[in-house]
Amino acid sequence: PLSAAVNTAVALAKANRCAWAAGFVNGLLRRAAAGTGQIPWPDPTQSPADALALEHALPRWLTARWIDRWGVETTGRLGVFLNTIPDITLRTNTLKTDRRRLMAAIEKEARRLSITQRSPEGVRLAQLARPITQMPAYRKGWFQVQDEAAQLVSHLLAPRPDETVWDACAGLGTKSGHLAQLMKNRGTIVATDISSTKRDCLGREMQRLGVAIVHGHAADLTTPASLPQLPMFDRILMDAPCSGLGVLQKNPDGKWRHAPEDLFAYHQRQVIMLDTASRRLRPGGRLVYAVCSMEPEENESVVKAFLQSHPEFAIDSCGTNLADIATALGDALNSEGCLRSFPHQHGMDGFFAASLMKQA
Repeated sequence: PLSAAVNTAVALAKANRCAWAAGFVNGLLRRAAAGTGQIPWPDPTQSPADALALEHALPRWLTARWIDRWGVETTGRLGVFLNTIPDITLRTNTLKTDRRRLMAAIEKEARRLSITQRSPEGVRLAQLARPITQMPAYRKGWFQVQDEAAQLVSHLLAPRPDETVWDACAGLGTKSGHLAQLMKNRGTIVATDISSTKRDCLGREMQRLGVAIVHGHAADLTTPASLPQLPMFDRILMDAPCSGLGVLQKNPDGKWRHAPEDLFAYHQRQVIMLDTASRRLRPGGRLVYAVCSMEPEENESVVKAFLQSHPEFAIDSCGTNLADIATALGDALNSEGCLRSFPHQHGMDGFFAASLMKQA
């Protein structure tokens, strides 16, 4: 009821050391609640974008483009899913344990526990008994928090032991840790990021996980001249900075931080970064471009623009090179060799990833 919503908002204001604002919040919300019957609601048959935007607390420009692409029904299902509380997904650190042992160790840490449907290392849990960082299994380095879609991206790259791999936008090192697992902690992973804070966190995280092959460096892929001296790589992962519109279930504020024109700016930046990364790939190597966005400007349009200026590359279309991992990726891997996940369809973040092979 509205009264309960008002009371909760007032309590939150007090709990967040804003007791001075509690009276203002109370008066404002009670006045708004009293006038709810006077607010005209858009007719879903006449203005579906407006109706879905209000129903699911989404920007109208976003519901309009989703309706154009997927239709009203699918956009509605996506809106419903984005407003649910997400499970927490872990990735087992197979350098220290296996999924069965991990689940046994944390079975009392959550009310609900299950394995992921596609990732062989994933565990889903909900309603935690205590914070993640207080769990003994976390302190032992037995897992990282990572959405299933992000786990599948590393499987798409499919690095092998003793290879030289570049995690070009490493961030906090979640994918770097996964790549090290897949390589059995043998070989070399160069993890670059522009943020010194993130690189420091990455170093500490690798220590917690027992990873010895990841080496962090500063790099800004938008300015190639500033890159450090890098070797040629067997495989490159570029999880590019993006709008984040595929992870709105976990980061709902993100939907209010962007406008349609931002997508083109991201597109331009991503094409530049992909071009920069590609120059360090050995002939016959694989480059995976990934974003946590479902928007075409950041998905197919980036890959198309890159391929137009790089004829030596081609999308690896689920043939010989992907046969060994196609089973794990399942229906999230399309016939073009691209990973595409949708929250309402796959129960994971909205991701896009393309596997690009360089001619030998």
